[in-house]
Amino acid sequence: MERTKKYSWVYVLVGLGYLWVIWNMMFPLEATSTVCLFKRATGFACPSCGSTRALLSILNGDFTEAFFLNPLGYVGLFIMIIVPAMFALDRFRKSELTVSIFSKAEVIVRQPCLAIPFVALITLNWAWNIYKGL
Repeated sequence: MERTKKYSWVYVLVGLGYLWVIWNMMFPLEATSTVCLFKRATGFACPSCGSTRALLSILNGDFTEAFFLNPLGYVGLFIMIIVPAMFALDRFRKSELTVSIFSKAEVIVRQPCLAIPFVALITLNWAWNIYKGL
């Protein structure tokens, strides 16, 4: 598979993320409603439950609320800013820097010394979401 096509799904997901945020800014969900399929099926929050509300809180300048809703909102915002900027830079320079970075990052995060703490943090976040009753 061509390297640029391998990571094209990232661009699609970021684009869908922007559409989702814009939709939620225009038509906010009620605090009690959810679109999370995992939560609808099990009744329990998933690790990313509350990320949209966290991201919207960041955009409104309420950083503390965002952190307590779901710290992954910060990760999502970072990705939604950096990935399009990197993609635009690649197009401008006619390079594949983004694909190269993704390839290297993929190798790095598969190392147990990083993967295990990452999975542990996501699991703790998941437990925290369930504890908070998200």
